[in-house]
Amino acid sequence: MSLLFRRNKIMRFQRFLFFSFLGLSFMCFIASLLLPKIKERNLIHFPSKTLSRYAEFLRAKLNPSTSTENRYVQAASDDLSQSSSSTEPQEDDAESESVRAVDREIEEILNSTNGQSEDLAVEEEDDIQETSTEESLVKYDELSCTPHKSIAFLKTHKTGSSTLTNILNRYADLRELSIALPREHLYRFGWPGYFNWRNVDMFRLNGQPAHILCNHARYNRPAMDIVMRSDTKYITILRDPVNQFESTFNYMELYRDFNLPKFPNPMEVFLKNPYGHLQNLTKRVKSLPESINLVRNGMFFDLGFSSLMGSRKDSELRNAIANIEKEFSLVLIMEYFDESLVLLKREFCWDLDDVIYIKQNQRKYGNNTSHNFISAQLRRRIRNWNRADVLLYEHFNKTFWEKIKRHGRGFYEDLTELKRKNLEMCRDCVSPEEVTETAFRLSGKIRGFKLNNGVSRFNRYLCEKLLTNEIDYINYFRRKLNPHSEYQKQLRAAGKAPHTSAENTISQRIRAFQSKQLQIRAGNPVPKARP
Repeated sequence: MSLLFRRNKIMRFQRFLFFSFLGLSFMCFIASLLLPKIKERNLIHFPSKTLSRYAEFLRAKLNPSTSTENRYVQAASDDLSQSSSSTEPQEDDAESESVRAVDREIEEILNSTNGQSEDLAVEEEDDIQETSTEESLVKYDELSCTPHKSIAFLKTHKTGSSTLTNILNRYADLRELSIALPREHLYRFGWPGYFNWRNVDMFRLNGQPAHILCNHARYNRPAMDIVMRSDTKYITILRDPVNQFESTFNYMELYRDFNLPKFPNPMEVFLKNPYGHLQNLTKRVKSLPESINLVRNGMFFDLGFSSLMGSRKDSELRNAIANIEKEFSLVLIMEYFDESLVLLKREFCWDLDDVIYIKQNQRKYGNNTSHNFISAQLRRRIRNWNRADVLLYEHFNKTFWEKIKRHGRGFYEDLTELKRKNLEMCRDCVSPEEVTETAFRLSGKIRGFKLNNGVSRFNRYLCEKLLTNEIDYINYFRRKLNPHSEYQKQLRAAGKAPHTSAENTISQRIRAFQSKQLQIRAGNPVPKARP
């Protein structure tokens, strides 16, 4: 009897365990369904410490001039990953009303980032408009805007322009856009002379205006408009004149032209008596080297003005800068290269993958350069010598940040993502082995890169494009854009080759331009350059 009782007791205990386990399983299942909804409604609060860090993050978003933006973005992402693993509701009775307001903004940002609700995205947009200190933010919608594909890039010297040229070359290459190339066996459009349509490879354009122009040229808008499409936007890039002058002086080895290689700091020796050294050079050589055009106000020179503009009155310089601002849709800043690319991406409605990069044409520093010897006194001398470039840079550095401010918080989200993509592609594409090469037949040595043999098949094609330098890209385009090549024949057969009406071909434009010049100038068919 006792044995039977004991057996029944064991069976009841087993049934209890079974139904208890079944009940717990059911409760876990219900919790797994409800937990995402609880998180969406922000019923699980972040700790007050996390909220304070998010408050810093949001304040940085609303202040584009801060230099710690990336640190706040990283802190926000770290806290999100740590807090999302906790499922215990946490309350802080000491939270202030300001922190609760930040909590509401965080909810909007997080829900919009996860893409969980279109309604929340609309609420976030309204919230941004209410809380932003800027009333006129740029309305940017990546899904609805149309990419702008016609761009003329005025390539200035030693400003990071070779990297930007690679970006534009890639954009034209991957989208089958037409590109203006220098004539056969040339790699510049007649620089240091003004741009002239006679220096363009018309055979490769096949009579059609170009989408992209990005090789070295001296700005001459009337002649460029003949070659480019009518909707072309002009862009350029500037650099702090002190660093730009130092880089140009050493990269092009101007100290050799002035017979100063034996001095420990030849740039300082030159700037103590620049006019005397220039006069000695003209007496010593019959033909001046092309690089001498960049020895003073080099960026102003590339933009079509005289390098002697620094001797003009401030009013004349500011008028010239105002004309540049009127004719250029976008002026980028080398010191903020990533910010410049994000601004280009958003202004022209490009994809973020279009502006990823690996630095091109970067100088390899040697022991004899004066890179590390720019004293405060030498800096003042460089600025005085390049006065026009200083005013130019200061003006567009100011307008650059004004444009960024109008884009609001989304700009810095793109910036963080671009840095992440660049780091990822650099790790995947670049071999640890460094290659040193000479660029553009100049004496300056540059740091090159070698393709990583272990790169994934998925990224190999893009890596090859990222590492292609300017000269190799020009040679590649000369083969690809040959109208008689099999590739171009296939494009025409598929109806993908660019086509322009007979009234708008380059030949018709040249004839119209020459006719106008004949009427005005009594027989000068050459496009007139900027005075």
